[in-house]
Amino acid sequence: MCHRLGKHGYKFQDKQKMRFKHILVDDKNKAMFCYVPKVACTYLLRIFLSLNDNNNVSNPILLKGKDVHILKKKLTNLDRYSKPEIEYRINHYKNIIFVREPLERVFSAFRNKFILTNDPRFIDYVSSKIKSISRNISSKMSPDKGGVNFTEFVQYLLHWRTIEEGYNEHWDSVSNLCHPCLVKYNFIGKYESFKKDVAALLKLLSIEDRVKFQKREEYYKHVPSADMMSKYFKTLPQELFEDLRHIYIQDYLLFNYKIPSIEHILKRQVSF
Repeated sequence: MCHRLGKHGYKFQDKQKMRFKHILVDDKNKAMFCYVPKVACTYLLRIFLSLNDNNNVSNPILLKGKDVHILKKKLTNLDRYSKPEIEYRINHYKNIIFVREPLERVFSAFRNKFILTNDPRFIDYVSSKIKSISRNISSKMSPDKGGVNFTEFVQYLLHWRTIEEGYNEHWDSVSNLCHPCLVKYNFIGKYESFKKDVAALLKLLSIEDRVKFQKREEYYKHVPSADMMSKYFKTLPQELFEDLRHIYIQDYLLFNYKIPSIEHILKRQVSF
């Protein structure tokens, strides 16, 4: 698929090093992990922290989410290495990534940042940017909790100014965050088969005896985003849906997800 998209072949330049800030390196275990927000990112970071002997935590799996992201800053990013060192790790390490159905992931980001939480960065700063763009386009939107509804959020993502500035990591594409046509990922897990794939990952890293898999309901109490998508997407105009889908088209193609129609999403069963 990289070949079909015209991205086949690894050609690395020093100026590209900042591309790799989402890729964490464990030299002791010869493993790298590209963390993708809204793909059980915090849970998977706990597993990667389990490999690190310097985190001074007896059981990273029990860490609170905010503590995980504090400890993450102590880990080494791939962009800290020289060009030859980066190339060596890309070609010789166990390179790990987990992915998720793209529109479900971007909806999950909207829901998390503008409905479920009260993160001031998003409620104040990002919301004000969304309103300044979307409400100039249409002033008839009724705001959801947090002051921004899903249609306004999509309009913000599609606006030339947002695209020019670059997306926040929570809704940027996996292709932009992890560069699967540059980095040779030899372990690709999926959110949709998470339990099975995590078990395979623990075995690959030889820590299956140290890390106990947690069921989703043990660490996440909300209704799954997949069950709520139809409620929000039914308010989205067809042309906005098609433009939004196009933003993530490479993720659909590279990770073998079926490209959905709006009808397919609206038929999803809602369980609440």
